[in-house]
Amino acid sequence: MAQAASRSRRLLSRVAEHSTGIVASVLFAAPIVWAVLSAFKPAAEARLPPLPPWPTSGFSLENYATLNSFGDGLWASAQNSIYVSLMTVVLSVAVSVLAGYGFSRFRFPFKDLFFILILSTIMIPFQSILTPIFLVLTKLGLHNT
Repeated sequence: MAQAASRSRRLLSRVAEHSTGIVASVLFAAPIVWAVLSAFKPAAEARLPPLPPWPTSGFSLENYATLNSFGDGLWASAQNSIYVSLMTVVLSVAVSVLAGYGFSRFRFPFKDLFFILILSTIMIPFQSILTPIFLVLTKLGLHNT
């Protein structure tokens, strides 16, 4: 009897976990799907209320043609972004691996202080300092340069 109750409790727990995961996945994926579908709407239809999210007058590549007509085009900008992102990730991982190894293997003065400083900078979300950075760059005349 106790074994059956334990099994049903375990089954109920797994069903709850999977249901929660499915609901969370749908909630996280919905804005991305909406943005992708909106990208294929004609410009006039994109300005209408958001429902239904799919293009009602057919899929259109008009938005991408418009993007490619500006400056060097969408793909040149995308290549720049991909290059900068990859280099940033590679350098960040390299520096982090070296720092992590040093913190784990070596004893040095002020190790705990440095560790607390690094952790405290990680705990402050980058988005919270974007506004002050933007204001400083604007006042220095470096915004949009």
